[in-house]
Amino acid sequence: MPASKIDRRMEAIAQRGQSPLFRKLRLTLGVLLLCRLGLHLPLPGLDPAIIGRIMETSEGAFMRISLFALGVGPLFAAMTLAEIAAMLIPPFRQWQSARIENAEFVRKLVLGASLLLAGVQGAGVAMAMERVAGLVVAPGLVFRIEIALTFAAATALLSWLAQKLTINGFGEGFWMLFAIPVIAGLPDDAFQMIRAEGTSAPNSLAHAIEAFVLAIGVLVAAGLARRKLADSPGAFAPKMIDVWPALLGTVLASYLTGALRLATAGQMAALDYGAPLHLALVAVMIGLVAYVRSRDDQVSGLRPIWPLTLAQIFVCVGAEALTIGSRLPVWLDGAGLVVAVAVMMSWLPARAGAQLRVP
Repeated sequence: MPASKIDRRMEAIAQRGQSPLFRKLRLTLGVLLLCRLGLHLPLPGLDPAIIGRIMETSEGAFMRISLFALGVGPLFAAMTLAEIAAMLIPPFRQWQSARIENAEFVRKLVLGASLLLAGVQGAGVAMAMERVAGLVVAPGLVFRIEIALTFAAATALLSWLAQKLTINGFGEGFWMLFAIPVIAGLPDDAFQMIRAEGTSAPNSLAHAIEAFVLAIGVLVAAGLARRKLADSPGAFAPKMIDVWPALLGTVLASYLTGALRLATAGQMAALDYGAPLHLALVAVMIGLVAYVRSRDDQVSGLRPIWPLTLAQIFVCVGAEALTIGSRLPVWLDGAGLVVAVAVMMSWLPARAGAQLRVP
């Protein structure tokens, strides 16, 4: 007896559910939902009544006392230290890239350092919560250890989820978890900037926003051009453009700025955030990081580097200048926007024949 149309349709749906694309989509959405759930689960040892009042007052304030309050921050801090070490110590970089076992050992060191950082941050958060009257049920050493271990466990879970996303999901797992909050906040930031037009000089604000959007477009165009170039025979294409120049460049610029301000007792106004000297320092550090990384065989597929590097400089410098110059009600994180754009671009399908490899 021939199968009915309903049976054939159900069979087609079942087969579609077993397709690799559907499994990737299901895993990715599941991880994102789990991360969202973790932002709505409070830390242990807190008074439920106070938590309820915080939830009614501000969702953002509640997320700061949730299980995933630190997000991937500890992982990013440990990865940043490892990247800086690889840049400053060429033998270490060569040793790391020589064998898979060496890279795996460094990855485990990064994970261990991130768990330690999460524990230290957790202890600091616990002491801060103890200063809020009535929030902590039983303040003391046991509560601080409990929060430190909770944050360390949450960081380990996020690291595991990021690895699963990289292997079986869409794009690079860690960068996706890093960028999703930035992407989710873009509509609200855009709304706040539109509202700011009524309190700022309309023409200057509009021109500044147009220039910044143009810089984002340049970044996308440069990244797409690099992907197209990497699709040529014999080339290798990483799944995502290299975002470390923007991230490390801004971090190193902030470190140098802090050191110079300490050396001058805070007397150099040109080093203030958004000042011309600070903008120039950010641009130089991004270019320097891109140049050093381009000499590494692991990221040789990113050549030519300068179109993409200039685009990242435009975005980071433009975000800083726009935030300060136009007195926006939101703080634009240029490096975070670079990562967000890179993650969204990584979702684009690679052309047939491209060899994908993670830098």
